[in-house]
Amino acid sequence: MEAVFRALQIGWSKEKIGSHIIRNNVIYDCGQNGIVGHMGCVFSEIYGNDIYNINLKHEFYGYEIAGIKFHAAVDTYIHHNRIHNCTLGTWLDWQAQGTRVSSNLYYNNDRDFMVEVTHGPCLVDNNIFASAHSLDDYAQGSAFVNNLFCGKTHYEKVLDRSTPYHFPHTTQVASTAVVYGADDRYYNNIFVAYDGYKGVERISTIAVDGCGTAQYNGCTASYEEYNQKIFAMGAGDLELFQRTEQPVCAAGNAYLNGAGAFDRECENYVSRMNPQVQIVEQDGAVYLEFDADQGLLELSAPVASTETLGFTRITNAVYDDPNGNSIVLDTDLVGNKRKNAPNAGPVEGLKAGHNRMKIWG
Repeated sequence: MEAVFRALQIGWSKEKIGSHIIRNNVIYDCGQNGIVGHMGCVFSEIYGNDIYNINLKHEFYGYEIAGIKFHAAVDTYIHHNRIHNCTLGTWLDWQAQGTRVSSNLYYNNDRDFMVEVTHGPCLVDNNIFASAHSLDDYAQGSAFVNNLFCGKTHYEKVLDRSTPYHFPHTTQVASTAVVYGADDRYYNNIFVAYDGYKGVERISTIAVDGCGTAQYNGCTASYEEYNQKIFAMGAGDLELFQRTEQPVCAAGNAYLNGAGAFDRECENYVSRMNPQVQIVEQDGAVYLEFDADQGLLELSAPVASTETLGFTRITNAVYDDPNGNSIVLDTDLVGNKRKNAPNAGPVEGLKAGHNRMKIWG
């Protein structure tokens, strides 16, 4: 915390720090990190990189290990990277505000993606998370849109650490807050329960633990409901907010092979079908193989945008770009234009039956 304020005292601002471009590199066989930044990564863009074999020998242990590991990735854009065979693919820690993680390919990692002790807005869209452990969400105020999650998704509050948040699109600290959890959005994603769990009967109606959004059961479903619950408890202070679950907004998601849905979500698709997801490397390219049924193809929801995603509760900020312009998620992972009512997942144009799509190279 003191480092943040020391940095502000010596000129940590958009005019003097950050705005790096890291693109089209091959980064591999690193013992600790592929790309790492603390505050210097603000307003940067990282794209087109192939990052692999990071910390596979576990020669270092600690909290700064990943293919990409950033503190204070304010208004940083991480997109169209291939991140595989890492201990952890990407880790956003503290002050991931205005950060966008889009159209990346993650696979064969111990864990794919982690966002921690930040208050949003953080936009995660059109990614493939194909490892057995897809997501660790120790934050709030994130929006997950049109992603494919093929493994465990873990959500947790952090009520014992107060971390900074900023006035939008600046390094200036507005205040600090703990992570109350939730205040998240899930739209048009596909969740596939990891098929490596042993002893799980797929014809059962019981969802696979830790796969999907069912872990948010008990959360409110709107700011209006959240406020009503706070006011209904009468006089009080901080404890009212600690006892009340922040809202989760979810719609248009597909839950396959035992993945569980948030019980307040409507307009979703739940199927025991196993889509047999495979990431195939061949002749320098990478392909996604995915079996789709007709029910999945009939699921659709409006294209998400800055206007539809709303604002985060703690930071009171919207999901816009670093210049304050609206974002419209109308293209998929490989650049195809989406329909007005697009398919769930990161790739538009799925057909019934077996699909094989080039996604890298």
